Amino acid sequence: MKTKLFFTFLLLASLVYHGISQTYIWGGPGDKNSEFNGGINDWTVVAVKPNANALWVWEADGKADKGGYWNNRNAIKSPSVSNGAMVFDSDFYDNAGIQGNQGKGIAPGSQTGELISPVFSCVGRTSVWLKFNQYYRNWKSTPKFSVSIDGGTTWITPITLNGDIKLNFGTTENSQILYDISNYAAGHANVRIKFIWEGEYYFWIIDDVAIIDTPAGDPKIMGTWYPPMHYGIAQNMANRDSMYFIMDVNNTGGKALTGIEGKITLYNENLQKVFYTETKTFDLEINDTFRVFFDSYMAPANLDTGLYVALYEIKTDQAATTNGKSFIQYFRIYPNLFDRTEGGKNIYKTRFRNTDSSLDGGVSFQGSGTAGPIYDAYNINYYKMGDWVESLNYKISAVSTTLSVTMGTTGDLISYPATIRVFELADTLDNLLWNFDFLDGIGLDGKESKQLTYAGYGSKQIENVAKYANVDVEITDLDENGYLDLKPNKKYFIAALWEKGTRYYHAYDNTNGSGNKRFFYYFNNLYQTVSYIYVSNDQRFYVLGADYGAWVMDLNLEVKVVPGAIEDQLLPANTVTLLENPVRNVLSVDLDFENSIDHATMIIHDLNGSVIDMRNAYNVKESTETFQIGNFPAGEYIFTIFTKDKLLSKKFVVIK
Repeated sequence: MKTKLFFTFLLLASLVYHGISQTYIWGGPGDKNSEFNGGINDWTVVAVKPNANALWVWEADGKADKGGYWNNRNAIKSPSVSNGAMVFDSDFYDNAGIQGNQGKGIAPGSQTGELISPVFSCVGRTSVWLKFNQYYRNWKSTPKFSVSIDGGTTWITPITLNGDIKLNFGTTENSQILYDISNYAAGHANVRIKFIWEGEYYFWIIDDVAIIDTPAGDPKIMGTWYPPMHYGIAQNMANRDSMYFIMDVNNTGGKALTGIEGKITLYNENLQKVFYTETKTFDLEINDTFRVFFDSYMAPANLDTGLYVALYEIKTDQAATTNGKSFIQYFRIYPNLFDRTEGGKNIYKTRFRNTDSSLDGGVSFQGSGTAGPIYDAYNINYYKMGDWVESLNYKISAVSTTLSVTMGTTGDLISYPATIRVFELADTLDNLLWNFDFLDGIGLDGKESKQLTYAGYGSKQIENVAKYANVDVEITDLDENGYLDLKPNKKYFIAALWEKGTRYYHAYDNTNGSGNKRFFYYFNNLYQTVSYIYVSNDQRFYVLGADYGAWVMDLNLEVKVVPGAIEDQLLPANTVTLLENPVRNVLSVDLDFENSIDHATMIIHDLNGSVIDMRNAYNVKESTETFQIGNFPAGEYIFTIFTKDKLLSKKFVVIK
C-alpha cells in the first residue's frame, strides 16, 4: 500500500561514526556476555504465561528471519554481529513463518518475553548508563527495559523504548540506545537489567549490551519544519508559499557539546542539483534542546517542477551514537500543464496536495465501530493561494476536491455520501495560522465565526469504489455557478463533513517518501498545521495529531481567461517581444518595461481562453522568459502579461 522512495544518496547521508573512548562498568568489546558471543552465555530468558514458548533466542546471523513477514531484511548492524545476537521473533511465534497464517504459530497472539542479564556491580559509580545496539520493527508491541538492584528479586517500573516508531515501521539496522540509569543503579552491588518484549509483531534484535560511565554528548534531530506549506503545489501557486527551514536538536548524552554543525541541503530528485544549502553552528548543554532557525527564506518560484529532497544533518567530532544525525523530507512542485479534457477541449487544471500519493488509513472521530462517529465532524485541509496579479481578464476557480475514504478490507467496494464545504479565512489570520482561534465556530452550526466565511460547497453520492480510491467531488459557489472563484493570497479551508453515524473514515497519510516520518511539524508548541478537525459536539477545532498526518483531500483549480473583459490600460507594444514565431518547442519572450515593475503575471492560453501555463515575475525591468511548449498541440495561442493595472497580449503559432 505504501509507496516508498529510495535514493542512493541515503547511504551518503549516514554520518561516519568516530570511535569514542568509553569507560566500561560492565561488558564492552571482547566480553562474551556483552556481545552474546556464541550464545546466551550467562543471561536468562523467561516467557510469561500463557505463551510459554515465546522466548528470546540466540541467532548466529543476527536476523529474525523465521517469521512470515521478515521479507529479506538485513541483519542487525552491530559491532559484534559476526558472533551472534539475541532475537525476539514475535512474527514467527504467531504465524510459524507463513504469511497469512496468523494465530497458528507456537505462541500466537500477544507475547511477553524477558531477557535478563547476569549480576554486575556499580559500587563506587555515580554515573551509570545503559548502552546497546538494536533493530526493531513495530506492529502492536511495546519494547521495554527494567533495572534491579537486588539481583533480580524486585524491579523498577519498566521504561518504554522506541515510542516514536509508528505502526508497521521500524528502526534502522544500526540503531543505538543510550539511557541514563544512574538514579537506579549508581552505587549498588547487585544490579541486573532486563529487556522486555510485550505485544505482537514483528521483532526486536539486541546486541553489544554494555554499562558505561558518563558517555560523550549525543545530539539528535528531534523534529524539522516541513519546508513548504503543502506537500504538493502547482508551480504557479508556489511562488509565495513559505519555504523556511527549522530543526530541533537535543543533547541526549552525558556531556555538554560545543561547535555542533547543523546543515540543511535542498536537492532535486536525482541529487544532481543543489538549490539551497546553509550551515549553522551551536552549542548544547546536557538534555537541552536547541531550535536551529536557518537564516534564509527561499521562494519556491525558483524551483522547477519535480520531486525535491530536503536533507537535515548534524555533525560533531564527539557523539556517543550514530542515531538521529540526519532527517529527510520530500515535497513536489507540479507542472502547469493540461490535466483533463472536457467537451473535446483541453482544460488547464492544477492542484494542491497535503499528502503524497499513497494512503495510510482512516479515522472516525468521537466514536467508531459499526455505528461510526457519534457527532458530526468536519475534516479540514488548509490551502493558501498563489500571488497572482488580480485582474478582471482571467480567473482562478476551485472546481473540485479529490478525496479518499476507507472502510473494511482492501478488496471491499464502498459507497458513501461525500459532502464538501469551502470556507474563506479572514485576512487577520497569518499565513501559518499561528493566531488561529480554535474555539471559534464554523459558521454553519449556529455559532458565529469571526475567522471563516462560508463560500462554496460540493455534494456527491459515491457508488462502489475501492477502499482508498481517489474520487472527485465538484465544487460550486453559493450562486450555483459550478465553480468557486478564488482570490490571490487568500487562505481557504476545504472541509469534508461526515455526519453522525456514517461509518466511512476519511483517508489520511502519515508518512513521507522514506516511509516512516510525518510531513508536518509539531513540537514544543511550534505548529505547522494543514489539517484540522471540527467536532459539532463542542463546536471547536482540533489539530490533526502526529499519529495521523494530513487528510487526503486535494484542491483542484482551473484557470480561464475571460473573453472581452479588458478594462485595464494596455502596455506599450514593445514591452513584449516574441523572439521566434512560429515556434516548435521553446517560446522565448523578451520583456522590456519603461520602469521596473514589482509584480507581473504571465499567462499562455488558447483561443478558447483555456490557460496552459502561468507564472509570476518580480522586480523586473528587462528579462527573457522561456516556456516549454513542445507538448502543445499545433495551433494558435496567446501570450498575455498582466501588471496591477495594465496588460499586453501577443499571438503566436505552434507548429509540428
